[in-house]
Amino acid sequence: MTDTGESLLASPPLAAAAATPGGGDDLVPELFAQAAAVTPQATALAWDTSDGRGAGRLSYAELDGRVTRIAAALRRAGLAPGDVAGVCLGRSADTVAAMLAVWRAGGAYLPLDPDYPDERLAFMVADSGARFVVTSAALAHRPPQGTDLVIVESAQGKGGAGPWPATGPGQPAYVIYTSGSTGQPKGVLIEHGALATRVRWMRQAYAIGPADRVAQFASLNFDAHIEELYPALAAGG
Repeated sequence: MTDTGESLLASPPLAAAAATPGGGDDLVPELFAQAAAVTPQATALAWDTSDGRGAGRLSYAELDGRVTRIAAALRRAGLAPGDVAGVCLGRSADTVAAMLAVWRAGGAYLPLDPDYPDERLAFMVADSGARFVVTSAALAHRPPQGTDLVIVESAQGKGGAGPWPATGPGQPAYVIYTSGSTGQPKGVLIEHGALATRVRWMRQAYAIGPADRVAQFASLNFDAHIEELYPALAAGG
C-alpha cells in the first residue's frame, strides 16, 4: 500500500513506465548527474552508524566529486567500457560512490561482500571476468589475488578525467549473483535500459521527489538495493 492508501495494483504498469509521455528516456547515471547539477547542496546521503563513528551526510556535489575521482582512478587503471568492476566495501557512502563511479567510467559493477568466504569471492570475480575491484585500504586483503585494486582513499585527492564514455540502454549496469542454495551461484547481468525502466516506474508509483527520504537497508548483494538507492538519487531525494 502507498501512503495514500491506494494499492500498488493501481500504479502504472512496469511495461508502460518506459513509454510514459514526459517521462524521458534518460538512464540512471544521467539522472544522478542532473540532480547533482540542479541541486548540488541538497543532501544525497545521510547516515548514523551503530559502531560509534557517529552521523554524517554528503551533498550531491560532494557525492558527485567522489564519484568523479573514483571513476578517474578506474580509467587510469585501465577500465574499458563494458568491463565488470567489483565493489568490495562495507556499508558506507564510499560504496554508493564506487558503484556510481563504475558507471561513470563505462563499466558494470559487481557487489562483493567483504564478509563472504574467500571461495565465493574468488568464484564471483572469476566467473564475471572482473579485472578491477574498488575497495578500501582496510579491506584490500579481501579481493582475490590477480585483480587490479582501486583504493578509495587514494582516489580521493585526485581530479577527474573526461570526456566520459557514453552509456546506452543495452550496456550492462550491474551483475548480481544468486545465493547458490540450489547449486552453483549464477550471475545475472542487468542492462541500463531495464534498470532505468524500473527506477522510472518506482518514481511514478511512489511519487518520489526531491523532498523524499528513502531508507537503505537491504544487502547490496541483492537486487533490492536498487529500489532503495536509485529512485531517490535519480529524483534529487
